[in-house]
Amino acid sequence: MSKQFINNRNSITTPETLSEIYGNPPFIMAYGSGVFNQEGNENKMIDLVFGVEDSENWHRENLQANPSDYSMLLRLLGAQKITHIQRETGAQVLYNVGVPFGENTLKYGVIEIEDLLKDLREWTYLYVAGRLHKPVEIIRATDEIRQAIDENLCHALNLALILLPEKFTIKELLKTITEISYTGDARLEDPDKTEKIVDGSFKKFCELYKPAIRREREYITQINDNELQQDSSPLILARRLTDLPQNLLNQIKYLNPQKPEEVRSQVKKEIANIVRPPSIAQIKKGAISTSPVQAIKYGLRKFLKSLKNQSA
Repeated sequence: MSKQFINNRNSITTPETLSEIYGNPPFIMAYGSGVFNQEGNENKMIDLVFGVEDSENWHRENLQANPSDYSMLLRLLGAQKITHIQRETGAQVLYNVGVPFGENTLKYGVIEIEDLLKDLREWTYLYVAGRLHKPVEIIRATDEIRQAIDENLCHALNLALILLPEKFTIKELLKTITEISYTGDARLEDPDKTEKIVDGSFKKFCELYKPAIRREREYITQINDNELQQDSSPLILARRLTDLPQNLLNQIKYLNPQKPEEVRSQVKKEIANIVRPPSIAQIKKGAISTSPVQAIKYGLRKFLKSLKNQSA
């Protein structure tokens, strides 16, 4: 079956093609620089995440329909062990990388819907939830998933307001939100990545967070076209801390709202403690989900990109 995919670098226009090849998972999203413009990026890799009800059954069917999507090792292991690797290690996502797709290349992750919903609501790993802090192309989602996505955006805005001072610009707000899921991320090779993401999708960011900001209108005032001011009193800070996602709340010891700098420092530390372990585990998991040649090529591209960014 021919894999044809149209990507105009702003939106995906053929979701039917994905359904034809990969069935009808309840959740499909596309994200990253292959979908949304980032300055200086000519990436043709399309990043996708499929949310599925039954991972083992999905992998079993996909191994039959699209066996070349998987590395040789994963094909030998079979659906049951693939599912164990997916759900019991890292951030409960398993990626197939370097899948030819028309003029583009796919990298797609698979996550169980149960695990997706928990990450969105509680920030268990802040992995897929972190991807959804930023503009993505939602190709398919159930009402329950959309509600959890909205909850995740409200969590991100709430945390950003904890980390920001009383006055801040719109861009500072969006950068702070973007940085959340990269705090402690072992894979971040470009120190300017968050700025490039925000600059490349600024209008989409503003649209994405408009409803969440509107809900905060009692506590946020717009000073001018570019600057906002929030109520940063200890009472409001205490309320914001109690509204953090459950997993982050569980990690945090007692914090004194009278000392906002200590609060920010501790919260950043605990975010890194959530993000770092699964990001390292996902790197290791990636080694078995790609062929040795693909792994070397991918690693070399990342290394060269890192050198380029350091010399810029």
